[in-house]
Amino acid sequence: MTSSGAGVCITFDDNYVYQWHGAKDIFKEYGARATFFVGGFHSLSEHQRWTLRDLQWHGHEIGYHTLSHPKASDFLKQFSVQDYIDREIVPGLALMKNYNLQPTAFCYPFSDRNESLDRALLHHFQILRWGSADAKLWFCPPFGNRVVCAGNIDLAVNPERSMEQIQSELHQAKDENSVVIYYAHRIGERGIPYLVLDKMCQMAKDIGLQFHTISELAASLTNEPSVTDAMTDSSHSVIF
Repeated sequence: MTSSGAGVCITFDDNYVYQWHGAKDIFKEYGARATFFVGGFHSLSEHQRWTLRDLQWHGHEIGYHTLSHPKASDFLKQFSVQDYIDREIVPGLALMKNYNLQPTAFCYPFSDRNESLDRALLHHFQILRWGSADAKLWFCPPFGNRVVCAGNIDLAVNPERSMEQIQSELHQAKDENSVVIYYAHRIGERGIPYLVLDKMCQMAKDIGLQFHTISELAASLTNEPSVTDAMTDSSHSVIF
């Protein structure tokens, strides 16, 4: 039996579409739903784009991760916040909409964010995500969030992280009735290994945690339908 709202939110960044899709059966086995923040959508093949649609159809959320993956602080040394929106946000969202992918969550490349960008981006998205090595920041309430932070779980390339730490964090989320947020990139030998992902999902289920997509964490306490559910129904820090 799950605690009320206590859970885990598993997210992935960039565009490792086939590796993500290769974990579909793992997610299905545990009733887990993940969020995939896609960068460079314009560079993906048609097959990759429709593969993302298939992930969405299976209940996962497709988020947004810019077109060219710029580091925000470097970009803003030369250009304005509005330039960031016009160049990195609006064109990519328009292209994704053609495939019935309408992201309501955004993830900062390199976890490089500032309040000016937060304010501008929240006109286009319901929730923003960044990352940090500070584990205290990875926990949030199950509802009403606009900007959240995640911890890295690319265990194959991040020796500072372990399954024992993740297990402890999952228990903390259960005890505090909170949600712990994670991010990875690849699934496999250069990211989070498939067996590790399987074990993590099994631990979360055994502990009694819910699996949240990230936009669900922005919902109000009035039990509004989640964005992921609505889209599925209608269509079917270690910083890198």
